[in-house]
Amino acid sequence: MWEFWRRHKRKVYVTLGVLGSGYLVYKLYDAHRRRLSDLERELAGRHESDELIKAQLR
Repeated sequence: MWEFWRRHKRKVYVTLGVLGSGYLVYKLYDAHRRRLSDLERELAGRHESDELIKAQLR
């Protein structure tokens, strides 16, 4: 077991670093995508309410 660890320690650390970095990038991307989606929904709601107000004024 210790011989295996000694031979592959660097590979294990690099693999864990790559996987951890990939997970972090994915989570940041997902959070950014959700914020954009929420903002688009909010803007669509505002646009809809503006159109309703304009229609009521006519």
